[in-house]
Amino acid sequence: MSCGSFSPPTVMHTRIFETARDHLRAHEDVLKLRVIGGFISPVHEAYGKKGLAPAPDRIEMVRRALVSSDWVACDEWEVPSPRAPLPARPAALARRGHASSHLVTRPVPRC
Repeated sequence: MSCGSFSPPTVMHTRIFETARDHLRAHEDVLKLRVIGGFISPVHEAYGKKGLAPAPDRIEMVRRALVSSDWVACDEWEVPSPRAPLPARPAALARRGHASSHLVTRPVPRC
């Protein structure tokens, strides 16, 4: 999962997922894990970055950047929240629960 403004998303934002997946695959036996998907999660508008595009525009830009990916998706978890973003640890825990819900209710993407 990668969180950020994504205003706009760049090739490197998407490339980092490929690099991370390649690294984890190379060490799969030692790490005892398998990459099954990834999420790019645009931040809440209260993030306050100068020049931050509106959330719907950033979500659409991320979706378009990922149109050719069969394993990375745009996650809108933070954007519609009625309040400012959570501190890092609670946000990570909440996102983990949110990500898990995708795995339970949706088919696992092929890597």
